Amino acid sequence: GGQHQVTTTKRGFAGWQFEAQNPRWVVQAKLNQFTVNAVRSQKWPSGSYIGWDAIVKRYNALLKAVSKPYASAKVKRVGLRYLNRIAVPEDTQPDQWFTVYLTAPAGVEEPFTFNLRQTWERVRGADGFSVTLQIAKIKVEDPAVAKGNQGILLDIDIFNLWPNQAPQFGDLSSWYDKAHDVEN
Repeated sequence: GGQHQVTTTKRGFAGWQFEAQNPRWVVQAKLNQFTVNAVRSQKWPSGSYIGWDAIVKRYNALLKAVSKPYASAKVKRVGLRYLNRIAVPEDTQPDQWFTVYLTAPAGVEEPFTFNLRQTWERVRGADGFSVTLQIAKIKVEDPAVAKGNQGILLDIDIFNLWPNQAPQFGDLSSWYDKAHDVEN
């Protein structure tokens, strides 16, 4: 059970959006796009993560449900994206938590904001996969979590950079399993 809506543009029909709660799922089906999102319901992450097994099970069920209308579609881009909000102690530097980070020049202290985004064309041992990694300082909206912490967004996107490296529709499920292995 859940809610759905039809989206339109000035040119007419754009697609459908379906939402379900507990856990929250958002599915968007458009003429040229199909997305499945597992979304934490609270503003700042707390509680247990539903896990990859639940996500891939839902994705495969939805993929099967849309296989007839999308089966002949030429896939151009496929991506698996993780958006993680992380609270780390205020008095620590990003290099204490991440292996990719910005290093401050000597004499510069207490970063007010930072944003590092880098894309790699290839992943060793995973042909056809590319990765974009972004690390940014963000506001912690929950006062209890904010006390003594700074917010970090860790955004990991595994995708095919080049359209000719996109999998066929029938291979999407195995592509996502490989992308999950790349992320780990």
